[in-house]
Amino acid sequence: MTIPTNKPVPSSDPRDLLFNAEKLDEVVSSSADTYTDRFGVLRRTLAGIKNLVVQAIDIVLAGAGYVGYTVVTGDGVADNSTDIAAADLLGRPIMFSGLIVVASPTTITSPIVDTSRQIFVEGAQVTIANGRPVRPEWFGSDAAALDRAARSLSGGGTVQLSAASYGPCGHTYGASGAGSGKYLGIDNLRIVGAGMPRLSDDCKSLVGGSIIKGTFWLYANNIELRDVGVDCGLTVTDALYAGGPADALMISYPDTDAKAAAALRRGVKLHNVIGLARSPDALCHAVIAGEGVVEVVTSGDVVGCMGLHGVVIKASSIRADQLTAYCNNGEGVIIKSDAQATAVSSDVQIDRVTVRGEGPFRASPHAVATAGDSLQFFALGGAIDKVQIGEAILSGHPKGLRALFGGNYTIRGVRIGRLSIDQYSVSGTRQAIDISASGSQYVRGWSIGSIEARNTDVGLLTDFVQDSNTQNHVSIGHLEVTNATRAADVGSQSYVNIGAVVANGCSDAVYKITGSPLLKVGTLSKDVATPAVYSTSGGGLVPALSNGWTVVAGGDAFGVDLLGGKVSLRGLVKPGTGSTLTTLPRWAWPPAAKRLSARGRAGSAEASVPLLISTAGVVSVNEAAGGTANCTDWLSLAGIEYDLQG
Repeated sequence: MTIPTNKPVPSSDPRDLLFNAEKLDEVVSSSADTYTDRFGVLRRTLAGIKNLVVQAIDIVLAGAGYVGYTVVTGDGVADNSTDIAAADLLGRPIMFSGLIVVASPTTITSPIVDTSRQIFVEGAQVTIANGRPVRPEWFGSDAAALDRAARSLSGGGTVQLSAASYGPCGHTYGASGAGSGKYLGIDNLRIVGAGMPRLSDDCKSLVGGSIIKGTFWLYANNIELRDVGVDCGLTVTDALYAGGPADALMISYPDTDAKAAAALRRGVKLHNVIGLARSPDALCHAVIAGEGVVEVVTSGDVVGCMGLHGVVIKASSIRADQLTAYCNNGEGVIIKSDAQATAVSSDVQIDRVTVRGEGPFRASPHAVATAGDSLQFFALGGAIDKVQIGEAILSGHPKGLRALFGGNYTIRGVRIGRLSIDQYSVSGTRQAIDISASGSQYVRGWSIGSIEARNTDVGLLTDFVQDSNTQNHVSIGHLEVTNATRAADVGSQSYVNIGAVVANGCSDAVYKITGSPLLKVGTLSKDVATPAVYSTSGGGLVPALSNGWTVVAGGDAFGVDLLGGKVSLRGLVKPGTGSTLTTLPRWAWPPAAKRLSARGRAGSAEASVPLLISTAGVVSVNEAAGGTANCTDWLSLAGIEYDLQG
């Protein structure tokens, strides 16, 4: 061994140079942990540094629950299948170093030491069955990494996403038969993100959190997505789909054969999930939260932005916390039944629905809704049954809530606690609520606690027929309409029961009534800016005197009130040319003839005057005696009332 000098560093003395060369060989080649430099200081060899790092890793892994581990090292070329199998037999956590090749089918049941880098080469034939999450990063950085991670799981499991962007996965609907679609059909699969993304200010893309770019399609049993966004917005579709529209998050049939077979899947969980489509008029879905499935549970918020269809429910047994939709020209949130036997919406419970056609608060979307419905019930190919919504806050669409039919089906058992609808700045004909049907299309057992409608043409539009059992009806606790043309437009044979009507600033009237509906109102309050109770426009049926009967000068005006489920006549009137003073509009006809008593005066004599109201609404005096001799001066209708149902 060369003896060095004590010259300070740096030294060019040949003795020091030779000593250092010998020591360098010791540093690199020795198995000892330390060596002594030319000043007598103890320093670590490479082996010592390695052992120190291993000790540090052991401490970290022990804190993470890994006690003792096996290292498998790969070079990206040689097959590591045998090494993995041997390590797995030890039952200890496996740490992978380098790039691992798995050329033959290999199953890992031991824990894998977590990392955010790539572990396996593309095409690795590895199955992970250790019950712990896997990461897409382990399987590469290309578009297929997320799919590879999911497919590596044995019997399902968790794919853990980082706060990063993934994909596109290349998923698509198969229009040419079984197996033609590309999707994830793995039962018991969980996709867990690091945070729900948010919309960019212009709503062209998602930012932050865990983002899957391009269509993401799933159809399996017991699947779960948490804190994840699917981005098919303007920016992504320009880059991936040549500017064409693309569905975002699809939990639905993957191909035409599966759809025709009506195969059911059971169990979907969504928590803080968002889907973004290209534009309001793009022919696509932002989110289908379930089609051909039963038992869908959502927590947190499920958001669908852009696309004709925002958040779509075509499933049974739904429990949802919050559904939110922005900028959709078809419908924001739709509860729909399709022609397939399993695509029937029933037993749906939603705590809150929020739809803003104009986009999120404090955002400036690149495009906003110009058509469509905020909340739609669409019985396209079957019935919709038992839907409960706690609260719905709707704005930005020509129609707030709408019932729509594609055939002779029934929408029944709809219960909504509170509806708030504002159509300020919306163009075209505006109807806050449109419940219309024809023929054998039925609405049965609808109940809405309270409705607040603002800046609309019609607060409530009902136009539906009645079946033989009078089961088709809508019950509303409180209807308040502000800044509208009319509060309610009731037609055909609609059966509507409203506890209280408040009309403020309705430019035409409170009601427009056509056809032969049954309208029952408990109390009515209107301000002076609402000029009339009954509209005369567009065929509105308004009570009026006939046969020359007139209102006595200075007396109470003739009118018909519809309050408390009763029809009340009022006015101080004088006979004309006969005993028939009016024919009431169809909505005021009694179910059976009513014989009542009014007060009349002829000269100095005041007497009781028999009053008959026929089932055709004809109101006449003195049914037996005829004439008007006992009321030539006046007839008072005060106190004349009858129940519309008996």
